[in-house]
This record gives sequence, C-alpha cells and structure tokens, in this order.
Amino acid sequence: MCGQACLAGASIGIADEGARPFQPGKALMQATTQAAKNGYLRAAALAVSIAGTLFWLYTFYGIAQVPAGDGSGFQWIAVVPLGLVFFVFTFPALVCAWNGRFLWAALIIGCAGLIAFALLWNELLSEFYHTS
Repeated sequence: MCGQACLAGASIGIADEGARPFQPGKALMQATTQAAKNGYLRAAALAVSIAGTLFWLYTFYGIAQVPAGDGSGFQWIAVVPLGLVFFVFTFPALVCAWNGRFLWAALIIGCAGLIAFALLWNELLSEFYHTS
C-alpha cells in the first residue's frame, strides 16, 4: 500500500505528517534505564522500611531489658506509640516497596518513620533511665 517509502522505514504520517519512525533500540534503552532507576529506588525504599521493621522488633527486646522499677510493668505502655509509628509509617512503606509501587512515597514515609522512631526512642530512653 505505501510502497518503497514504507520499506525504507518512513512513516506514512496518518496521525501527523511529521511523525518519526519507531526506533526499537532507543525505546528499549529508555525502558532499561527506567527499570534500573526503579530498581535502585526500590532497593532503597526496601532497605529503609526493613531497617524500621527491625528496629521496631528490637524495641520489644529493649523494653524487656528496662529495670522493673516498681514492678507495675508500665514500661510496656511504650509499645503503643512505637507500634503506631510502625503501622503508620514503616508498614505502608514496606508494602509499597515490596510491591514496587509508589516508590518515592515509600522512601519518604519510611525515612519519616525512622526519624519518628529515633525521636521517640530517645525520649523513652530518657524516661526509662531518668536522664536529661
């Protein structure tokens, strides 16, 4: 139908007279570059969210090592805000990174979770050991 022009790789210009021919090598290179960027971003988001998860699990051990004090067990109340930080920040970041979706958001909220853990744990340690 389009004769020699199509065989030479020219576009027939149905949608646009200035249409360019498809370049499979360039498209493949762009897709590979994007996949590599997403791979690094996914690895970073996973690393941050896994670090937050491991720290959250460590806090149970850390709280168990606190001296009994009056024997009431009130130190275990600290599990509630730590769990809140985990389920609000770290867990959604872990799920998103694991599924490869919303990677920038997962990285940002995962980092926010680590910061919240650090601030909260610092406050709890000062309460547990009465330092100022």
